[in-house]
Amino acid sequence: MIVSFKLETDPALLVKKAEYALDKYSHHLVIANLLLTRKWEVVFVSALQGEKWIRVPRTRRTKSFSGLPSLVGAADTARTGEAEAEDALATEQDTPVGEPAVEIESLIIPEIESMHTQLIAMAQARAGGAL
Repeated sequence: MIVSFKLETDPALLVKKAEYALDKYSHHLVIANLLLTRKWEVVFVSALQGEKWIRVPRTRRTKSFSGLPSLVGAADTARTGEAEAEDALATEQDTPVGEPAVEIESLIIPEIESMHTQLIAMAQARAGGAL
């Protein structure tokens, strides 16, 4: 599975540039994020699943001197005109105050693992069908 990364500063260009990279290089997944929200959200862009946003729940975000929490969801809004539920993985009511901070990588890795498993299954099904 080939994965690349895209870091942008303009919310309006984030997904467009990730889609362009996916098309140009024909790999499996582009993980894209904005410089100012890189610790809290990413978007997966793939031919297999399309566009999928992953966000650290608001109450579990690490502090950042360079990040702008107000920009979380801005790239999603810039593309579709409306944001997905910002904390799709958990709401503030679901997360007890005082829980330890979550690093975005701890949410990314299981998603990549799941996608990798899907790609293997698809390749095995194609190989089995070719016999």
